[in-house]
Amino acid sequence: MKRYFSYLTFLLFLITFTQCYSTEKKYTNGMPFHTINAEDEFTPDDPQFESGCSEWKLKGGCWLGKISDYIGHFTFSIFAKIIILNFKAVNHNISKETKDYLELYIKENGLKDVKVRYNQYSPGNDLYRLWKNKSMSPWLKYSFGILFWVINVILPERLFAGTFGGDHYDQYTNTIHIYSDLIPAAIHEGGHAKDFSMRDHKSLYSLFRIIPIVGALYQEARASDDAIRYFRHKCDRNTEVESYRQLYPAYGTYVGGVVSSSTGSIVSAAQGHIIGSRKAKRVWQEEIPECEIVDKTETK
Repeated sequence: MKRYFSYLTFLLFLITFTQCYSTEKKYTNGMPFHTINAEDEFTPDDPQFESGCSEWKLKGGCWLGKISDYIGHFTFSIFAKIIILNFKAVNHNISKETKDYLELYIKENGLKDVKVRYNQYSPGNDLYRLWKNKSMSPWLKYSFGILFWVINVILPERLFAGTFGGDHYDQYTNTIHIYSDLIPAAIHEGGHAKDFSMRDHKSLYSLFRIIPIVGALYQEARASDDAIRYFRHKCDRNTEVESYRQLYPAYGTYVGGVVSSSTGSIVSAAQGHIIGSRKAKRVWQEEIPECEIVDKTETK
């Protein structure tokens, strides 16, 4: 009985917490004039945005990457596709539209030192970025940071994403990893990077995530809130509506995972779909005066 009471409590938490997303708050860019150290600047040999090799070539190992993509897409990512109800979830094939959207978000929020990897496996460069990241405590980098790096080396997300890992922001290497062709998911991860960039004590904020119940749920809500408000700021109603349908059930998996692992995740994700669909329907019917002005200007 106690277990079911806790479960209902978390479902209630999901309902109330997701209602806290507010597009009425004015969207604020992160750090448009953020300066970085010379050693953190990207170069032609190490660009800010990189994509994993996706061509059928015998030289350079591209054929192996493509095989991994197909296996991952049709096996290890099935659970993620079911949770989101979208076949593009962890499909290892990111479109130019999704890339352009995330890159614009990165630029507008001044995230000049954040690396973005689209379906790329690069443990050597990740280890280098872990070493040179001065914003994170060495104690955390060489404990949690190394642990996560080793796990990714053994279980590369280019193959296992959806079962082990997936779209995420790694604060220890200051890198965004994208495996899904979903704009809301990509901007959500950008929201994590923005959230960390605005923290004076990034190490403490990183540790905050491991606090039971509160930590991860708070940070996930922050990232989703920023993504949803960004779409409203851009007057992109289509993507805003999709974000409710994708980010709400995704958030539900975190709530359910706290309760009873995969079973709780599925039930809470279903609850997230219900809430997200209702919210999306209301947004379609909502009048947005500021966006109507933009629409009229663009049609002239």
